[in-house]
Amino acid sequence: MNRWSTIQLATNKFCGCYAQIESRNQSGINEQDKIANAKFLHQELNKCKFQFEHCWNVLRLQPKWKEDCQKKKPIKKKDKSPTPTSETQVNFRDDNSTSPDFVDTRDHWKERLKKTPGRKAEKDRKKRKGKDMENDSTGSYVNLLQEMRDEKRQFNEKKLELFEKAYIQGQERLAYEQEKLRLEQMKEDERIMAIDPVGMPQMLANFYIQRQKEINERRSKN
Repeated sequence: MNRWSTIQLATNKFCGCYAQIESRNQSGINEQDKIANAKFLHQELNKCKFQFEHCWNVLRLQPKWKEDCQKKKPIKKKDKSPTPTSETQVNFRDDNSTSPDFVDTRDHWKERLKKTPGRKAEKDRKKRKGKDMENDSTGSYVNLLQEMRDEKRQFNEKKLELFEKAYIQGQERLAYEQEKLRLEQMKEDERIMAIDPVGMPQMLANFYIQRQKEINERRSKN
């Protein structure tokens, strides 16, 4: 149901092509030949294959669809050209005695109509229109690709900027932690240097004397 509008449009176009094939009343062709000819005509007119034959096979059997298609069938125009009398036909054959193979049939006139300048101009116009649409489509794809590249470049730039900010923040945090440790170390060194080991037990006195010696060595290096 969601695709009904697409199916209906394509199937209506195919019904028009099938009606044109039926209106020709060609002898010696069966139903499958008519369907094949309608497919070929659809592809020629619309520049694409008919993809909903399975839908058309279901719809064509429905009474409502049949009634709708009967309304859309092309009305046959009566041949307004005067029917040549037998006398005219005799004279015509006499005047063209040098062309005994000439056949004056409806199919012959259809072939002549196909070769008229109007049909050729219409065909060229459709071909140009198809090329223009193809060029527009190609241009749209190129523009879309360029937009995608620009978005990717902007995303990468933004990502790099975020990485740089995170790195700077990390460096600042590391420097802050190092400075904090240095101040705590200085505070502890000052406390140890202020201790007088005189009067302490020998082991504890040796410990503070050793620590004071290490602090003095470290300060002298710095």
